[in-house]
Amino acid sequence: MLAPAGLGLPPFPAHHDHIVGPIVAALGIISLAEVTRGLRWAAFLAGLWLIFAPFVLGSWSLSPSAAINDALCGVVICSASVFRGRVKQKYGGGWRELWRSDA
Repeated sequence: MLAPAGLGLPPFPAHHDHIVGPIVAALGIISLAEVTRGLRWAAFLAGLWLIFAPFVLGSWSLSPSAAINDALCGVVICSASVFRGRVKQKYGGGWRELWRSDA
């Protein structure tokens, strides 16, 4: 989210970073909790988007520094999203709990 100001990006890549940055930050914070740990895969997809977005949107030619920054941030996000972390407790039981006969 700080890259547009720090790198002096043109408007199109800057707007992209201003939209994707808060989404990635929110997904990362939400997926820190054990119950919502599965959202790390949504953050992984957002990281993949950051890697490929400069080529899909054509912003590579507008600002190569923005494209490199997005790709590096995407790699870091994808790398951090792969690790699940330690599970301390089991919560609920998912959909199978609805169909249990002893409920």
